Amino acid sequence: MNSATWQFVIFMLFGLATLVLGYAARRRGWLDESLSRPIHFHTVTWIWSAVALLSIWRMPIDPETAWLLVIVPAMVIVPALVAIPLARWWLGNDRNAIGVMAISAGVSNTGSTMGAFLCYVMLDPPEASRGYGIVYVTIMAAFGIIVLYPMAAHFAPHEQGVPKSISRLMLKSFICLPALSMYTAIVGVILSITHVPFPQWITDYKIITVMFYAASFGGYLGIGLRLRLGNPMQYFKHHLFLVFIRFTFAPLLAWLIIQAIQQTPWAINPVMVRAIILESYMPAAVFSVMTANLFHLDVRLASATWLVNTLLFVVLPLPFLLWLI
Repeated sequence: MNSATWQFVIFMLFGLATLVLGYAARRRGWLDESLSRPIHFHTVTWIWSAVALLSIWRMPIDPETAWLLVIVPAMVIVPALVAIPLARWWLGNDRNAIGVMAISAGVSNTGSTMGAFLCYVMLDPPEASRGYGIVYVTIMAAFGIIVLYPMAAHFAPHEQGVPKSISRLMLKSFICLPALSMYTAIVGVILSITHVPFPQWITDYKIITVMFYAASFGGYLGIGLRLRLGNPMQYFKHHLFLVFIRFTFAPLLAWLIIQAIQQTPWAINPVMVRAIILESYMPAAVFSVMTANLFHLDVRLASATWLVNTLLFVVLPLPFLLWLI
């Protein structure tokens, strides 16, 4: 295996070990599962924000980067909308399950726990590729709130109650501390555009790589504390559905969007093309589990499909991507 493959294998094994650690810690009573929330809060607030600032600061910002403001919303909205009639046809009229599948179709693990790290270790130049990945996930998070919160509320079982004001919830999501990464990303853009020198010691001591591992540790430990394992075949049809959406439909959609853009006078560069294609193959995101929990959808279904989709990513598209890129 080449260097990029080894780096990703080590990173994935580290994440898996952390997930198992969280699961075992809850089962054995070492840690209470209520710690999952503060662990995720501090990971998202501080570590993700630092990664966003440093990664985007290091990347070159040019006019064609603005295409991500078109591409990423399309990659959130179109799969989510397509998933609704497909899920109804494939899974029946279970509104709860349709809602979970639509949310899982709309967002993927494009950030520091997978997609952006893959961009960093697999693509050249690594700094620009990582920056594109971080910009991608930052825009995806924003549009996930704008588009998928109302969608989740629509499919929520109303007898259990949902947040009274979706607009207030959306606004709060943009001004709370966990949203800090959106604003540090903007600071990173300003620092890059104004050509403020990037501190060399951060590169020398591989600080950003350390932060990727810290983000993975906090993210997967918190998930492990909440993880419930059931019959893996219980959601067999749901797993097949997400395999199609995440590993076939989404990459095809990204390819079609790129082909359309390349016909314009404002074609995007090859590095950005490769980063977008790579990110389009990413599996379902933890955001789907969090949103299902918030809106009283089927959290067990969301957790199971997230976990299985992530594992299937490793054995299905990942070998192809390593060979291709």
